[in-house]
Amino acid sequence: MNKKIQNVLHSNSFYIIVSILVAVAIWIVGLNTSNPVVESTMEVSIMYINENVPAERKLTRTSEINTTTATVKVSGRRNTINNLLASEIKVYADFADITETGITHLKINEPKCDRVGVKILDYFPKEIDVTYDKKADLYLDVKTEYTKDILAEGYEFVSVKTEPESIHVSGFTSDVEDLDYVKVSLSEHFKKGTINSDRTVSLTSDYITTAGHNVSANFNTEKILVKIEVAKRVPIKYSVAGNPSADYYIQKHDISSESVLLQGDSDTLSKITEINLGSVDISGKSSTVNKEVDLQNLLPSGVTVYGEPKRHITVKIEKYVTKTIELGIDDISISGKNDAEFDYAVKFTDEIILTSGKASVVIKGKSTAVDGTSVSSLKPMIDLSDKGIGSYKNQRISLTVSDGVTIIGEYTVDVDITVKEVQESLAPGQSATPAETETPSVSDATTSPVETVAPTAKN
Repeated sequence: MNKKIQNVLHSNSFYIIVSILVAVAIWIVGLNTSNPVVESTMEVSIMYINENVPAERKLTRTSEINTTTATVKVSGRRNTINNLLASEIKVYADFADITETGITHLKINEPKCDRVGVKILDYFPKEIDVTYDKKADLYLDVKTEYTKDILAEGYEFVSVKTEPESIHVSGFTSDVEDLDYVKVSLSEHFKKGTINSDRTVSLTSDYITTAGHNVSANFNTEKILVKIEVAKRVPIKYSVAGNPSADYYIQKHDISSESVLLQGDSDTLSKITEINLGSVDISGKSSTVNKEVDLQNLLPSGVTVYGEPKRHITVKIEKYVTKTIELGIDDISISGKNDAEFDYAVKFTDEIILTSGKASVVIKGKSTAVDGTSVSSLKPMIDLSDKGIGSYKNQRISLTVSDGVTIIGEYTVDVDITVKEVQESLAPGQSATPAETETPSVSDATTSPVETVAPTAKN
């Protein structure tokens, strides 16, 4: 083995290889000394490509691009770097990457250099921010804001219209997407209580967002023509004269509208405080009475009715109804009784007794009142206060009725008052012998019941 090594070391080939390696080493040492590897930074222009692509997508750039160069850090031999031109380094940003509105972080692609011996170490910026938006067209409704306090007393708004009714707004989506409507304010233009006639005014509009914010400073203001139409409301009066036919009454009366809106000269209107239609005569009538009046015929020249000029008056006339209520003796309460000393026997006067043994009470009045009347609501009662033993004929039954109901006829009872019998205890074996008692004569007892006048039905 040692012999082989000795042969290699003494061969010509070995000396040639060693000579080459030594020469290379000397060259490298010399190169690093005279032309070492160095680093450098260069400002390289950024090339923006496909800038028209966003426009094809209906996108419009709304921000400025102030970044025109990129700082690139390179390394290489001194001679190479010293001779390197910025134009040999390529830096790109591709606008084809932008696809939507808003802020996009546009990527700066990594720089490229075709020169041999140049290495890209780093670069800045890596991206830049650009903002894109889309154009939008809107039609905003014009709204008129006002309060009734700007009207003169008695007046009402009939119509408030604007010209135009909507406004065209064009701009970037981000600027107009929150807009809700355009507003004009009458309350800011007119003082309280001043509008008593039709007006036409030109007002400056305000732009209002969905959140209610006024953003008019961001837009060109528009002049809006506002046409105001008003009318004065006055009451309508009428009366009902006469009485209907016997056994009939006025159930109700009304008019199709109790007021009217009038338009015309403010001075003339100021003198009109009401419209009186006069009276509706129902004398002797037994059915509903209708009357139609054209208000326009009652107004002075230059004053017109806003809306329907005719009014309809209706007086509803109905017939009194009757109702028969059966009244039993047990339904009658007795006032002033002395149950401790007397017994009371009560029966209807023969003339009013029905086959059922009850009395038939007839009432008359308005249907609603009559329908609501019953035996219990009549509260039938006789008053026997200060009456002692005896027979009392034709004692009037007091009956209570509501307004609008009348009792037809008179209803009486006969009353016998006797001494209450007392049962005594008998001794064993003693028979009960009725004692002879003398019954007081009451044949001349005079009855003087208090007369109750039933209410008369009212219209």
